[in-house]
Amino acid sequence: MTSEADFQTAFTKWLKNRFKKTAVFELKFCRGVSLPFSAVMDHQLLALQHASTSSLAYKISDGTLGQKPFDCFSVFRVPAYIVVRFEKPRCKKFYMITVGNWLHHIETSQRRSLTENWAEKIGEVCYFS
Repeated sequence: MTSEADFQTAFTKWLKNRFKKTAVFELKFCRGVSLPFSAVMDHQLLALQHASTSSLAYKISDGTLGQKPFDCFSVFRVPAYIVVRFEKPRCKKFYMITVGNWLHHIETSQRRSLTENWAEKIGEVCYFS
């Protein structure tokens, strides 16, 4: 996997075949040794928070490529994750970090970025088959 688009494709396949639950996700692909917390935009964090603590309704744009599955959706108190993949040749590992955990570490840490070692400690380690 050399791009976020490749990661998105592999992750979507993983969701269909392995995850089989309702949740929301923001994917981030890190090419360096750490991912700045600012890589997850404020509006993304807010949407993830709403999905996990109350409700989120979203209209899917009519301008999406291909056929969209439906017009809109609503989620209510579902798990919300920032999913991080660090670029490494032949590595099939990625990390799912709850939005609550992500926000906690932004607020309490003196660091401004997430390393892979830290992601392993605060997130769930997952693997592509």
